[in-house]
Amino acid sequence: STQKHGAEPRENIWKLAFGDRIYSLLVEMDLLWRLKGGAEIPENEGRKLGEALEKYQSDIVDCVIAFPWYSSTHTHFRRLLNQQGCRYVSMPMMTQSVMEGPMLASWEDVAARTDRVYDVLREAATLHLKTPDGTDLEFGVGPLDLIHKDSGDFSKPGAFGNLPAGESYLVPESGSVNGNMVLTSGPDRPNIGPTCAIVRNSRIKGFQEMTEYAEELEAKFNRDFEMRNIAELGIGTNPLAKDVSSMIEGEKICGTVHVAIGSDKWIGGEVEASEHLDHVLLSPTLTATMKSGAQVMIVDEGQLQL
Repeated sequence: STQKHGAEPRENIWKLAFGDRIYSLLVEMDLLWRLKGGAEIPENEGRKLGEALEKYQSDIVDCVIAFPWYSSTHTHFRRLLNQQGCRYVSMPMMTQSVMEGPMLASWEDVAARTDRVYDVLREAATLHLKTPDGTDLEFGVGPLDLIHKDSGDFSKPGAFGNLPAGESYLVPESGSVNGNMVLTSGPDRPNIGPTCAIVRNSRIKGFQEMTEYAEELEAKFNRDFEMRNIAELGIGTNPLAKDVSSMIEGEKICGTVHVAIGSDKWIGGEVEASEHLDHVLLSPTLTATMKSGAQVMIVDEGQLQL
């Protein structure tokens, strides 16, 4: 397993997935170690690697089902495989309770709910999020290629997502997020104590009070400024997901909204940070103002309305 969410897998996994010839090239170019360190691929090296990926595509696996404890979705490993048409299913933090809970959902039902939310997001201009704890955030909706869905359907080449599935999500329009965000649970932590983040132009500028979790986030911000970025807004659509203490399940709870900070690079955005940290917001009300000017309530006090 990897050491944290978004960490690249070990070298032997790269070799198994890409084959000996591509792996040898990555080592020869001294690129593998840099990718594992989170570096971007320089343009000239990217062209050379792209040619090799195309030439030796038959060496690359058709599908990956990943069972690490930490999610491998936000990695170069996953992205490069997807670009070659490999289907990628990430199943982190898999436990018996997950297998007996959200994994038993009707995938036809999850897909239908997810599609309805996805369709509204694609026609929305702005989103307004409120919670009883005091969250009050406005989001701009960006280009359509920044809007995604995870319904459990991995049948198409290049598909990727997590299991258990059940969310529609987007990368907010750059610089568009403003307001206050009250965090009561953190990544894989059911209770962190209310922490109110002040958000301006899609960046966390500070906190109303320096709680223990606020201090932990500030330490991350000091190490990596891009961790201040509001990276994602998602809506859970799996009716059998219940456990907010497990992020991979918590963000799928039907009628919840999750907001991530940090990197959005792996879901189509432009910000690359050291981590992607999801936070589930309970009992939210999420309203969309459509491009037509109409108002559509997506979630009302924790109840999905679509």
